[in-house]
Amino acid sequence: SGSKIVLNHYNLQSFDKSLITPRNLLSVVNSIYDPLGLVAPLTIKLRIAFRDLFRLDPPLQWDLPLDPGPDLSNWLALINLLVSAKCVSFPRYTRPQNVTGIPQLICFFDGSDLAYAAVIYIRWVLSNEDVYVSLLCAKPRVTPLQRISTPRSELNGAVVASRLLLSAVRSLASSDATPEKVWVVRDSECTLASLEKINAPFGEYFGNRIGEIQDNQAQIEKFCPVGNSGEWWHTSSTNNGADRATRLDSLVTDIIENTSWQCGTSYIE
Repeated sequence: SGSKIVLNHYNLQSFDKSLITPRNLLSVVNSIYDPLGLVAPLTIKLRIAFRDLFRLDPPLQWDLPLDPGPDLSNWLALINLLVSAKCVSFPRYTRPQNVTGIPQLICFFDGSDLAYAAVIYIRWVLSNEDVYVSLLCAKPRVTPLQRISTPRSELNGAVVASRLLLSAVRSLASSDATPEKVWVVRDSECTLASLEKINAPFGEYFGNRIGEIQDNQAQIEKFCPVGNSGEWWHTSSTNNGADRATRLDSLVTDIIENTSWQCGTSYIE
C-alpha cells in the first residue's frame, strides 16, 4: 500500500497499527539521516529490530502488518521513543577556541551478538591546560541474520574501526589538523591477541580481515603514529566508548549534551 506512518504526540496511541508493515518500518529506519553516527546508540536499536523481523518463519510479507506479539510490541516502543524524544544537539565544531597544539584521536571499537561498532573521539588541550574531548564520528553495524561468534563480531568491529579511523585522519589532514597521534582501544583481548600474532596461520575469515586492518593502519601511519609504536590498547568495558553503540538499552538521555557519549569518559581526559 501507499500509506505511510505519520505520527505525533496526539495520535501516538490511536494510529492505525495495520500501517506497521516491513515496508513502512524500513522507511522509519532510513528516515534518520545521521552520516556521522552521532545518534548511533538509537539507530542501532532500529536496525537490530528490523533485522530480527526476518528471523520469523514463515517470512513476513512487505505490505502485511505485523501480527500481535513481541515484535509488534517492540516496534511500538521504538516508535514511541522516537516520537517522544526531545531535541538532541551536538556541537558543529570539532576544534574549540583557545587550543594549543594539534589533536589526538581515540578510537574505540566493540562487538556483541547483536552488533559491532567503532567510535572516535577528538581530544584537544586548551591554553588553560584543560582538556576538551568530543565525539567526532561513529559507525554501527548489525550482525548478520545467521549469527556469528562474538570473536568474529569483535574482529568486524576492529575492521570498521580501522576504516573509520583512516577516513577521519584523511579528513582532518585535508583541513590542516592532522592528529598528533591516534589511539585504538578495545575491552577484549581476543582481537588484540590476533592482531599481535605475526607467524600464526589464520583461516580465511580472520586472515582477510586482519590483513585489511594492517593495510589500513599502514595508511594511517603515513599521516601520524598509532599508539606509541603501532600497538592497540586494552581497557575495561566500562571505559569502552563503543559499548553504548552495540546495546539495546540506550535511551535518548544517554546521548544528550554532557553525557559520556558526547564528551567521552573520564578515562580519556
